[in-house]
Amino acid sequence: MKNNISLWVGLYGLIILSTGCERLSEGVVQEIEFPEHEPRLAVSMLCNWDSDTLVARAQSTAGILDADGSQKQKEALFTLSQSNGSSYTWGGTDDWQNGVGHVFENPGLEEGEWTLTVEAPGFESVTGLQSTPPRIDTLNGAAYPVAFVFTPLEPEVDEWPEENKIFVRQIIEVELTLPTRDNAQDFFLLQPTIDSDAVSIEEYAEIRVDWELDQDPRAERLSLIDGLLVQEVAGSIGLESITLELEVEYYGENLEGYEALSKSLQVVAITPEMAAYYVSLENIQNPSGFSLFSEPLLAYTNMSSGYGCFGVYRSIALPL
Repeated sequence: MKNNISLWVGLYGLIILSTGCERLSEGVVQEIEFPEHEPRLAVSMLCNWDSDTLVARAQSTAGILDADGSQKQKEALFTLSQSNGSSYTWGGTDDWQNGVGHVFENPGLEEGEWTLTVEAPGFESVTGLQSTPPRIDTLNGAAYPVAFVFTPLEPEVDEWPEENKIFVRQIIEVELTLPTRDNAQDFFLLQPTIDSDAVSIEEYAEIRVDWELDQDPRAERLSLIDGLLVQEVAGSIGLESITLELEVEYYGENLEGYEALSKSLQVVAITPEMAAYYVSLENIQNPSGFSLFSEPLLAYTNMSSGYGCFGVYRSIALPL
């Protein structure tokens, strides 16, 4: 009797196995219904408050099944307003510039908290809020000062006589003290730059942060800008004595060409919302700990529609 039961179980397993293999060979179709997407306004306005032009952009969001994708909203109207009654509106086709966005010229806006309101035909209006960071300066006695010491090391020069060229590599040691406030969070971007207009098509020049030597816990690498995001860390000494090294490379005809390069370190004071936006984009571009079943990474937003970012910054260029 026991043997008969074992034989019956074995035959039943073979039947199930053969049936399952047949179904697998025919393929399994699983229909998934995507929810309908209601288009909303996605707004991007990351602006230097001291610039002579402000630029804003508005697009429509699109669902995964939308063949046309996101569309630029050239008729969008943008309004910056304060609680004291100050209000400025621009936009529409008159202020639209292809490849740029909606341009607001000569704004001359004051300090304080500002609300951005965006309206476009067929969409619910959206808003975002920002408080301007203080104007950063290097002058003694400035309200929001930055102090710096640059120490260029002796450049390494390799001659390439067969090409009548030289290759220069130089390290510039940097020590910064950035301003901090007791009643607000302070965030800064540090971005080394070279004036590309001064580099001919026969030359090559690049400046970058030496990542390997930068171990300051207050500084976070941002590959999006080829620079650093700096913020105060609890228990640290504030934003004093931030040290880093910049590496400069040049390929050209002579040392005079290298010395003529216009090199600078951009120090940018940004709002906490803008910092969160950049960090989220960095995590999306360079995710860590990704797995097949991870939740999707979303970009930070401070717009009421849930898409886009309104950010304000102020900057100063420190010549190297």
